[in-house]
Formats: sequence, structure tokens, C-alpha cells
Amino acid sequence: MRSLLLVAIHLLVLPTPNLSAADCSVPIVVRDATGQPLPGAEVVVAPPGKVIAADGGGVACAQGLAAGAYEITALRAGFAPARATFVIPAPGGIVLTLRPAREEAVVVTGARAERELRTVPYSISVIDRTAIDASGADSAGELLRDVPGVQITDTSLAGNKRVRIRGEVGSNVLVLVDGRELSEQRSFHGAAPLLLDLAEVERVELVRGPSSVVYGSKAIGGTVNFIPRAPSDRPVSGRTSWAFNSSTAGYDGGASLSGTLDWFDYRVSASRSDHGDRRVPDEVQDNAAYANAIGTLENSGFDSTSVTAEIGRRWGGSRVAFRLEEFRSAIESHTSDDVLQSGLDSFQLDLPRQDRRTFAATWRGLGLSPQVPSLSATVYVQQRKRDFAQELGIVQTGFAGPGSRLEVDLAIDTVYDQDTHGLLASAEWRPDRAHRLVAGFDLVRDEMNAAVADSSTTTLTFPRMPAPIVDVATESIVNESRQDSFGAFVQDEWTLARQVKLVLGARFNTFASSLLATTSQRLETGSTRNGRLSGAASLVFEPSNKSALRASYSQGYRNPSLLELYEGTAHGGGGLLYPNPDLDPETSHNFELGGRLATTRLSFDASVFYTRASDYVTTRLCGEGSPCPSGSTPSLDRVYDNVNGARTTGLELSAAWRLDFVPVEVFAETTYLHREFQYTGFTTADTGIPRFWGRGGLRVGRTGARDSRLFGELSLRAAGPADEELERGAVERYPGWTVLSARGGVEFGSRVPVGFTVEVGNLLDEGYRPAQESLHQPGRYVVAKIVTSF
Repeated sequence: MRSLLLVAIHLLVLPTPNLSAADCSVPIVVRDATGQPLPGAEVVVAPPGKVIAADGGGVACAQGLAAGAYEITALRAGFAPARATFVIPAPGGIVLTLRPAREEAVVVTGARAERELRTVPYSISVIDRTAIDASGADSAGELLRDVPGVQITDTSLAGNKRVRIRGEVGSNVLVLVDGRELSEQRSFHGAAPLLLDLAEVERVELVRGPSSVVYGSKAIGGTVNFIPRAPSDRPVSGRTSWAFNSSTAGYDGGASLSGTLDWFDYRVSASRSDHGDRRVPDEVQDNAAYANAIGTLENSGFDSTSVTAEIGRRWGGSRVAFRLEEFRSAIESHTSDDVLQSGLDSFQLDLPRQDRRTFAATWRGLGLSPQVPSLSATVYVQQRKRDFAQELGIVQTGFAGPGSRLEVDLAIDTVYDQDTHGLLASAEWRPDRAHRLVAGFDLVRDEMNAAVADSSTTTLTFPRMPAPIVDVATESIVNESRQDSFGAFVQDEWTLARQVKLVLGARFNTFASSLLATTSQRLETGSTRNGRLSGAASLVFEPSNKSALRASYSQGYRNPSLLELYEGTAHGGGGLLYPNPDLDPETSHNFELGGRLATTRLSFDASVFYTRASDYVTTRLCGEGSPCPSGSTPSLDRVYDNVNGARTTGLELSAAWRLDFVPVEVFAETTYLHREFQYTGFTTADTGIPRFWGRGGLRVGRTGARDSRLFGELSLRAAGPADEELERGAVERYPGWTVLSARGGVEFGSRVPVGFTVEVGNLLDEGYRPAQESLHQPGRYVVAKIVTSF
């Protein structure tokens, strides 16, 4: 950490190089609407069709041209093309101004380099800053709920939502912050909690389907990349936001200050969230298993605090930045009767501490040369700290005759630290206009220290004994483990014809996992190594500059976590869960067809896919052919093993139609999913996932006087019923549901913009619980949000 700070100081005081176009026979300056240069922009000079890349000052040098007339076109992802003509000989240079393309988002996830959304060969959804500000979401997970193919799980923790994509559990979804993984090695399913401040997110890019070739392990279901807000281009810019949520009587508030002074830029922000117990509808209040007398879910509150600071230095087309992120949270766990396991009299979880601190240093260069449009490298340190407490009780009566009673009270406290050190690097190479190659590598080390305190109190009561027999047993375990991974990838894009692109990709990863030390008598130190080669191929056909069709094949994989390989856990039930160092990686093969269309009136994105996955890591009872150690209890203890697989077929659709005669947009976002799960000994299509879910409705937007804008939305969210068969013949049913919601707002002011939004959720006060979630959703509620900028 100290060496990184010294490098930061050194780079910040380096002199800024002077850029000049004096040596160009015809200097062509490419800039944006604010006058800022656009490094890396491409300038096409015709004839003869020569392509010139703009340098760090946004200058493309046209040289060696004979006298005559020429046409030039400037191109850059995210901007509409600009064209001009000139005649040689001609004095001076030419300035081309590019303006943002109104109908095309620019994404980086899925390609590790900037691409127009339409041309990316994967299924990607983008949530921009405007949508985030208008949303009433109280967390990053809640923001993703309405994306096609996505489900949210809470595991009885309202403040700890996790993401499922295309039916895959959270452990098979890769979560990134600006390309850095939110690594999690000690979760039951390896799923990374979304520990980040939503106010600091500029946009979210969500890839549906395997993207392991570009990003590595865990990206079987998909990848979610939260891209943070960048410093403002003005010398001083500020922003404040505050929101109140009636369903929790809670609030979210924050403020930021950022700017750019010549070659130096900065950004600082802070936020605070505090939400109480969730209010539920009357029909849920009547069920004592879910709510208390005042109609709230007990122990469903959460709070968090976030602080972010970033400083950067720019020269030419390069920028080096140093960023510190700190997120602290405390989460309560609600427990209802239906989540109590058989034989348990009480069950309670609590996360009084779940924190993340990250320090990252990033260098990005644009327009370094005509053949190398971009280079980037990031080194980071991430620290995760978590306290996890569990209490459960078991009561049996009559086990030794009438009046006999057995009580077992178990308390397990786990405190663990996980330190992640990472180095990421990628480069884009353009040997010619028809060929684009992106390559890179990542080197990551996860070190975990876990301390587990286990206390068990057993009380035996017999009717003729004067006092019960009480036995207290305690155990303290300390584990040290580590996982190292190295991955190298290449993605090669060929323009086969004017409208056809072929994209080929490959990645090779190696993993070394070790249990370095343990005080447990049940665990053994050791290490394992394995490697994985994955590939992908896509074909993109662009009939016009507003549409694209795609066909792709991609492989995904997930390497087992340290918890699954070496540590195991005592959390989650009455028995122990043992690790298995012989686990194989989970793998998948995905086939997909899709298309995108974006015009001034119609936007459309559809995907049809088939995925075959195998070697899922799950648990099964000891004694069922599983490698449990001696001393385990077959009727209670379980072990991780590769025993399951799945076949998934689905359709994802997102469409919007803007009407001519009124400022109204009709929209629909829906998912069809058929998932067949292959358990040991039987196969079932009852996987706990609805066949259909999504939402649709109307949006209204109107520009008023004095730079004001009015907007509104009326939407209907719905999901069909779902059955889940965990064991042959044992089926749990989730009923379908339909919810009506509305929101609207106004934005006004040009010098000091102010935005005010009101959302009324669950207008009809319906009681419902989505499949795969433990908590009932709130009843009718109101979210009021105000955002100001200067």
C-alpha cells in the first residue's frame, strides 16, 4: 500500500507533455461538443479509404496526400459520425465535432473495450444514470430486479440481496466494480454480496449468459459490472440526493464533490442508508410466522455507510487514477416458520458486520498509436470483513419415555477476513481497419483467515430426576487458506464483409488452492491445482446502422471456493458441512441467437438460448457415497460434491414503442425459462423458477418551459407459479403474483438542476413472495427522492 501511494505522488507531479500538430501536413482535430479532444477517434480519409487514429490530443495527422478533393469521416464509439470535405492545397487544419449518439449506448463489459451496444455479440442490458436516479431501489440488488433473465434472492436478509441470471445461483454470477471482482470465498453458494453505494454508480452493464472467456471463473450465468461515476469535466461540481422509503421508514442520503483542474481531477463522496423492519400487507400480518403485531417483518432492517475518494492525472490520451472505496453495513435476518428446518425449534442469523474496503490504481491510455487504440492496467487491494452469528435450538420430547425432554442450543460465531490482491491488464490492437484484437491477463490472490467459535449446550430432563443434566461443549477453530489464480485471454474480431463480423475468443486459467493451517481436528491441510481452457465464437450481422443479428457459442466455468474445497462450515443446520478437495469445476455450454434494433420510435432486443451445465457443486448426506471423514454423523452431516447438472432453454425480450401523436412509450420486458435439473437418482423440471416473469406498461415524457422535464410510468410486474422438487416427491409450491406500481417526477433548472421523483409501489397492497426469496415483499409503499446538482 505504501509503495502504491509513493507511485501516486510521483505521477501527480510529473510535468504535462505539450502536444502539437505542427508536424502534420493536414491536422484534423476531433473533439466533443464541449471542446474536449477525443483521443482514439478514427478518421477515414477517402479516397483512398485510409484510416488514421487521433492521438492523445485528439489530432489525426493526414500526410502524403496529393492535391485534390477529399472527404473525411470521424468515428468514435458512442458518438454519431461527423463528415467534412477539404481540398489540398489548403491552409490550416480541420476541426470535426462529434456529438453523442442518441440511440446507442456504449458498453465495455463482454469485450473489455468500448463497443456500441448494438455490435456486441452477447446479450447485454444497460441501466444508465438517468434510470438509477428515477428508480426507487433501496440497494444495488433491487435495481436489477426488472432486467430480463434476472431474479433476486435475499436468503432472509433484506439488505444482502444477490443476483441469479438465467436460473443460475449467485455463485455462478460474476459481480464486478469497474472490472474488479467482488470476490467471496466463504459464502454457502460463493455468491458475492453487492457491497457498494448505488449513488456512486454511473451505469450497470449486465451480460446474460456465460462470459468466462473474457472475465474468468464464476461467469456461468452472467456478469454484472457496476461502473462508478467519473470526476466532472468542470472545475467544481456537486451532487446531493435523499430518498425516503415508507415500507421501512428508512432513508438513503448522500453527497459528492468532483471536478477537473487542468491536468488534475478529483471526486469525493459519502452516503448513509438506514432501513427498519419491512412493512407487509394485512394478509401477511395475520400470519404470525411472518409478521409481528404491528405488521412488520421482525429483524428485517439494515443500514450502511459508504465513503469514496478518487484523484487522477491526465496527459494527452492517458489518465492515471487512485481510488479508495469503503463500504460498511449491518444486516438483520428475519426468520419465519417456513424456513425452519425439520427438527429445529428456533433458528436465527445475524450479520452485525459486512464491510468492504478497496484501494485501486488504474492507468488507461487512448489513442496511443493507430495500431493500439487503448491500453489499461489496474492493481488493487480489497479487504472483506464479516461477522456471522447463528443460533439454533432443537427440542425433542418423549425420546426416553413420557416426560423426558432433550434440548440442544447451538451458537456459532464466525469472524473472517479476506484480502484480495489483483492485477488486471488489457490491450486493444488494430492491425488494420477490418481486424480488432483485445488481449489481456489477470492475476488474483485471495487470502482468508476465519475464526469460528462453536458453543453447544445440551439439557436432558427426566421426570424423576431432581435437576436436569446439562452439558456444555465449546470449540474454537482458526483456519488460514489461500487461492491463487492466473488467467490470460484473447478475443479476436474480424470484419469478414461490410456487414458481417466474426468474433473468436479463448481463455486459459490456472488455480492453486490451499489450506495453510487449521486448529480443527476434522480438517487437513493440503493444496490442489487445476487449469481450465474455455472458448467462445460469435457471428454478428448488421443489416443497417440501427440493427444487428447475432449467433454465439460460449463456455462457462466456476472453480470451487475455499469454503467448498478446504474449510466447510457448521452454519445452516444441525449438522456439519464438510469440504471436499477433489471437487471439479462447474462447467457450461451455451448456444444463443439474438437481435437488436434501435430507431427513433422502436427499440427491440431478443435472445433465444440453450445452456447445458454439469458438475454442479452441491451437498449430500454423508454415507451416500460421499467422501466424509471418520467421525461424521451420516444422518446429520453433509459434504460438498459434484453430483448435479442442468439443461436450460429460454427467451428474453425487451421492447419499447414510442407513439407518434402523444409523448407515450409502450414497453415490455419478459422472460420465459424452462430449466431441467438433474439430481442424483432423478431428473425434474420443478426447479423453483417460474416459466414466465417480467413487466410491462406505459412511460410518459414531456419537455416543459424553463428547461423542465416531466416523466411518469405505470407498470405491471408479474410472475407465474413455480414448483421446486428438492427430493423425489417432495415439492414446494410458489404461487404466481401480479403487482401494479406507478412513479413520476419532474426535473427543472439548467444552472442548478433539481430532480424530484415519487414512486408508489404495490398499489393494490398485494401480499406476495417471489420464488427463491425468503421474505415477503412490502405492501403499498411510497418512495420520495430528490436529487440536486450544481
